[in-house]
Amino acid sequence: MLDLKKLEILKEKMVSAENFKDPWNYFFDHFGENSKFMDLGKRVKFPELTTTLQQVAQQLVIKPDAKITNLCVIGLIKQNFYHGAFFIENRLANFIFFKDISLGMISIASSPRSSNVLFSRFSLTKLKEVKPNLSQNSLN
Repeated sequence: MLDLKKLEILKEKMVSAENFKDPWNYFFDHFGENSKFMDLGKRVKFPELTTTLQQVAQQLVIKPDAKITNLCVIGLIKQNFYHGAFFIENRLANFIFFKDISLGMISIASSPRSSNVLFSRFSLTKLKEVKPNLSQNSLN
């Protein structure tokens, strides 16, 4: 049976985790392998999340020019929850993200054929656009 209240438990595990494997195990145990859960979300575009995933994934694979491909972002809008997968450098990656607290996690295979996994927690903060206030003196 699917209990979406368990997303709150996942959120708490994500916030407090010292071992990043724990939230992922919880996600896959309660949601990731549940076809009813997978059918609840819909594919969405989320440009700010995409940019953040790109930057975090590049740092994890230690390749600043690496590009993510085949990105699939699934949103459960009412629950402020997003999850999905992508590839980077031929490595499978998964992510989970709670929009209401701007916190997410990524897991990436450490190499294309490895069972070792790299984990990262990230936050997404939108910065205000700031226009420079230049005086004539600062231009000289």
